[in-house]
Amino acid sequence: MLIRIFRSNFRLVRGFSQTFSNKAGPSSIYSLQGLDHKTEGDQLLTFAKSLVQEYWTLKREDQEEFFVKLATNYGANKAALEHAITLFQKNPSYFVEVRNTATPLYYKLLKMVANLPGGVKTVCDMRAHILIAENEAVHPIRGIVDFRKRIGAHRRCFYFGHQAMPREPLVMVHVALMDRIADNVQTIVKSEDDTFDENLHTTAIYYSITSIQKGLSGIDLGNMLIKQVATKISSELPNIKTHCTLSPIPGFRAWLLRCLHEHSEYGQIVDDFIIRTVRRATGKQNLSKDEVTDLLIKNFSNSNFSANFHLRNGAEMYRINWRGDTSNRGLENSLGIMVNYRYRLESMHKNSHKYSTDKIITVSDSIIKLLGPKLTDIVRN
Repeated sequence: MLIRIFRSNFRLVRGFSQTFSNKAGPSSIYSLQGLDHKTEGDQLLTFAKSLVQEYWTLKREDQEEFFVKLATNYGANKAALEHAITLFQKNPSYFVEVRNTATPLYYKLLKMVANLPGGVKTVCDMRAHILIAENEAVHPIRGIVDFRKRIGAHRRCFYFGHQAMPREPLVMVHVALMDRIADNVQTIVKSEDDTFDENLHTTAIYYSITSIQKGLSGIDLGNMLIKQVATKISSELPNIKTHCTLSPIPGFRAWLLRCLHEHSEYGQIVDDFIIRTVRRATGKQNLSKDEVTDLLIKNFSNSNFSANFHLRNGAEMYRINWRGDTSNRGLENSLGIMVNYRYRLESMHKNSHKYSTDKIITVSDSIIKLLGPKLTDIVRN
């Protein structure tokens, strides 16, 4: 069954073919030189061992190219398949021959890998590189060591699925168990301390929430998942009293640069472009900045989809962390700034209603202190 699942996921790596087509190097895999459709038995087992040994010596980007070569160059024997189909058209009893010749060579090879000591785990780890790592959008998984950290000690990984899409995650949530509310994601993804007693943790940090299926964009699935995850963690570890995210600010850097380049008169959320747009939309060219701001508050829809997601689900904006993500990705997206959204289970419904109905954002005292007097009316404690 695992091999069948793996086989189905080769459609993911076929899309990489164009990406790697211009790279130098042989199209075949070094450890599989001499392998063909006639290879069987002990000889096929030898190739399987060599394949595993070569795979674990590769860097992450080379592992992706490895899968592309495997899917592209070790598929079905087309000539034999065409011949079998011709025979089948004349005599249906040749259906077994069609099935055998349609079986890709990589399928036979991976099936042999699964028969090696620890082989099932090896195939599972390989599949993780294709499926989970490619779907992780917030903090990309860097190889099998990183993957093991995400599901190891002091970590939890949950996914939300549907019976109509078996083995296809819809949303994935990565959680770090800690003794404080984290202010930097690198301390989470690079942590190697596994000696701390999990029963002493007090805080669950939701540091990566990823919607896998782009076709379901806009459908509220995360709210259901977060509530279920929080409840499950609390029941498993009663000492966990605090549930909090460590979230990016998508598009913040782009917005800030746009304000600087356009020399915005206001330089704040309500910039010249927004004022001109609202004036044109309302047909009122004399609207002041304050009047435009009032209209926006009444019809507020947060352009920061991460904030909108958590606030709509009933979270409190708890803290802004100035060096929350110092990776290249974090600096490019939001200048390294991250936000903690705290989920108080007893207040989630009330907060969600206030935000969805009255456009009131629930914030902590630390956020209030950062706001100027003109913005404090947008939020409520």
